[in-house]
Amino acid sequence: MTATTLSASSSQIPNGTDFADWLSPILVKELRQGLKSRVFTGSFIVMQVVMIITMGLRLLDQSQSGTGGGSSGFDAFFWAMLWLPLLLLMPTRGLRALSDESRANTFDLVQLTRMTAFRIALGKWLALVAQTLLLVAALLPYAVLRYYFGGVDVMSDLIVIAYMLMASMVLTAGAVALSAAPLAVRIIVLAGGLPMVTMGMSGLMMMRMFSGRSGSFMFSSSSSLGGPDWWLFPCMTALYVFMLLEFAASMFAPPSENHPARKRTMALLLSIILIPAAWFGGLEWLAPLMAFFAPLVGWVAVEALTERTVSLPAIYAPFARRGFLARGLGRILYPGWATAVPFLILVLGIITLAFEIVPYRTIPQLQDELDPRMLWPIIFFALISPLPLMVFFPRVNRRFWLYVLIQLIFGLLFVAANIAADSPLGKNPGAFHWLAPFPSASLLAIASDPNDASVIVFLSKVTTGCGLVMLAFMAFYILREFRVISQLERVAMDEKPDVEN
Repeated sequence: MTATTLSASSSQIPNGTDFADWLSPILVKELRQGLKSRVFTGSFIVMQVVMIITMGLRLLDQSQSGTGGGSSGFDAFFWAMLWLPLLLLMPTRGLRALSDESRANTFDLVQLTRMTAFRIALGKWLALVAQTLLLVAALLPYAVLRYYFGGVDVMSDLIVIAYMLMASMVLTAGAVALSAAPLAVRIIVLAGGLPMVTMGMSGLMMMRMFSGRSGSFMFSSSSSLGGPDWWLFPCMTALYVFMLLEFAASMFAPPSENHPARKRTMALLLSIILIPAAWFGGLEWLAPLMAFFAPLVGWVAVEALTERTVSLPAIYAPFARRGFLARGLGRILYPGWATAVPFLILVLGIITLAFEIVPYRTIPQLQDELDPRMLWPIIFFALISPLPLMVFFPRVNRRFWLYVLIQLIFGLLFVAANIAADSPLGKNPGAFHWLAPFPSASLLAIASDPNDASVIVFLSKVTTGCGLVMLAFMAFYILREFRVISQLERVAMDEKPDVEN
């Protein structure tokens, strides 16, 4: 063997100083850039210096006082050094994860590696989480060191750190998803959501710092589901991370990947989970799961209602070539607002069934003629209420913003009715009656005063009737879209021999 061959073969042998070949290329790229960034190295060094100084001062304070009790001031520094990087610094780095690629116009170059959009988003998220884990690992020795100062339950603190780490994973995934959104969406979400999240987490942090307990004050040994919460929060973390990364991938993925089908399938599965939860756990299981699932399912529904029918036969081929049942399933999974209507009917039907099979139903009724099942059609009609107006603007590119604008107009109608109902001349609940033709405004009126049974009964009945008329009007446009889908399915089936050859 020649020297050249030996040198070439030796260069291919791993030397333990580089990443393994089986790791995702996007993960390796992001890790190399992230670990060399000033934000990470600066945060790591500052955290170490602050923790060394804090622990040194804590040791001097204990030696001078001669007591073994804990000090809330030093504990506050310790928890602040965990909260800031885990729940603020590292998640905010995800806000540029995909926007930098979009600004540099390198998505096409990255996708030449045959990586799917989801794998790209997953690699960027994993790189940020890996850096977060390094920061946490660097602070774990100080968490154990606090045990020797007294008044500290190390296991309880580690459990709290684990929950904080799961929250950091979700926030990081949300930041990655937000980085793929248009600039206007990022500004609105950050302006509206960031202060709320910051205030909520700051309140929890203050309670944790100065509660005088080392145990987890926010997570009891038994969760609201009646069992240990060790399984609930990891499952919810994995679910939210997956869905948020799927949302991120769908914003820059090519249409051929058909991310709408994946998101709708996940929403259907989440809805189906509610049925056994309601049967075996009753409202004690159903209510918290609804609270966890509602944001994800609701966002999938709104996205589906603002999609266009994609004229790409490759999307329809996997369903069209598998027979009648698969094509029927495609009628709720294909991208487009027309297929979103039966998809939404199915999802709300499953949720209604879950509430119907709850043993020993305890859902309150205001009076005999008020049936809680009357509210589900109003929710459905409220979600699709912008569609009759949106069909008159077929060339609008930003259909999501048009949907939001129409819903805001309906919200303003409710505000006007609410002002009229509480006018200085006296309370007039009948002012809400004219909102019946507008399901979104009607739903807001019902939610604003759930104790007024007469208003709820009137709006439930009249709004349902108006919604049926609206649905009958939309049926013509829905059937027209379905005819286009049928033609695309036939084209996909005709292309099958060419694909095989």
